[in-house]
Amino acid sequence: MRKSKFSEVQIAAILKEAEAGVSVSEVARKHGISAATFYQWRSKYGGMEVSESTAHARAGTRERAAEADVCRSELGQFDPEGSADKKVLTPGQRRSAVCWAIEDKQVSQRRACRILGQARTTQRRELQGRFVVDARITQRLLDLAKAHPAWGCPQLHRQLRQDGYVINHKRTRRLYREQELTLRRRRRRRPVERERQALVQPIEPNVCWSMDFMHDTLANGRPFRTFNVIDDFARDALAIEIDFSISGGRVVRVLEQLCEWHGKPAAIRSDNGPEFQSHAVQAWDKANSVTWHFIEPGCPAQNAYIERFNGTYRVEVLDANCFTTLADARIETQHWMSVYNEQRVAVRRTCTRIARLRQVQNQVCLSESMTAKASTRPLVSSTTLRCSCGSS
Repeated sequence: MRKSKFSEVQIAAILKEAEAGVSVSEVARKHGISAATFYQWRSKYGGMEVSESTAHARAGTRERAAEADVCRSELGQFDPEGSADKKVLTPGQRRSAVCWAIEDKQVSQRRACRILGQARTTQRRELQGRFVVDARITQRLLDLAKAHPAWGCPQLHRQLRQDGYVINHKRTRRLYREQELTLRRRRRRRPVERERQALVQPIEPNVCWSMDFMHDTLANGRPFRTFNVIDDFARDALAIEIDFSISGGRVVRVLEQLCEWHGKPAAIRSDNGPEFQSHAVQAWDKANSVTWHFIEPGCPAQNAYIERFNGTYRVEVLDANCFTTLADARIETQHWMSVYNEQRVAVRRTCTRIARLRQVQNQVCLSESMTAKASTRPLVSSTTLRCSCGSS
């Protein structure tokens, strides 16, 4: 997690929310962090009080936001500050209000329906079995939202459809809002729209790979880097290498390992970083006859596939966790990659088709590599092989 993501005052305010009775899962989803990060903050910042001036400023900001969102004054309203109570608009809300008036205020059903604007036929209608199905879908929706706090309504809807639930996006949106799972994110202001060049979409795997570097920091403030590689065909995450320093030779070793696992790509797209322009990487490029496309300086949109992947990885892993060691970052990244490649339902692909195609391709590449090694390398004993693997 970046050091400037949350200040100490913000962390103290988040811990105060949990102390006020809000569950840890709700706090983590609201602020886009993991439960492990919350517990690390509580062990480090637990008991820290916010200064009076900062607390007063934050309280004023919250009051102004609450007045703008909830207590808006309406045309012709007597109270200029507005009302703190929400309007009863939907039939379900009016049904509950009528029941409350009958039970608590001891009024007749006719009078309660007339006051609240509810039709008596609607009030007397018996609820059907749809609500039983909604209960199961709601429980599955809550489980997915708790397991993946960064997933929004569209992604949760696709995952429900993948699980076999017959539901449309409007029903998912209704349940999503009823459970108050809406994520509020600050979107940066976009520049003026200009004519854009669409990237060529590959029709099969290994046509083009995209790669890029990312930066983050550990809990002690030490920075580390990640080297991300994806396949443009299905947006599969091929590798995420994490270390304090990643040189051009390290990039070459990662590419050689990926070529053994998935086959050699026809082209590679990247920015103009010094690692990609190093002698080791360019020598490997010429030796393997791979076309290397460098984007124009200052135009990351020309490498949009990997930039989109970096944003997802940043929100769901780096910003959601506070890592103490590189081993923690690697373990969490490996788990996230398995979910991203195998369980996550993407917009433009079907998981079963991609997985089947990737499995067949991996088997073919593995058989070819085994045949080539058996024909070129001399026979060695098991002890020598074990020693060489251990040294490597």
